[in-house]
Amino acid sequence: MTDTAKPFLINVEDIPWEPFARGRFGSEDRDLTQHVRARKLDVTLTRLAPGQVSCPYHFHHAEDELYELQLAKHRDVNAFAIMHG
Repeated sequence: MTDTAKPFLINVEDIPWEPFARGRFGSEDRDLTQHVRARKLDVTLTRLAPGQVSCPYHFHHAEDELYELQLAKHRDVNAFAIMHG
């Protein structure tokens, strides 16, 4: 599929959650990168269980990360915050 043929809208429910686990770190991720038109942007949805840690503390020299935190209870989103790090 070429970049121009990619749709502007995707249904993220069509993309399966992929489990990740390494020691005490773990998450479920949906990698949306191949489904968006951006060429220099990685897009991943990450779901964490209560108290779960996705990865150790780290930093990047050549890229930014953007976080949208959604605090959910019974799958209803109660609050969210966007953080740039």
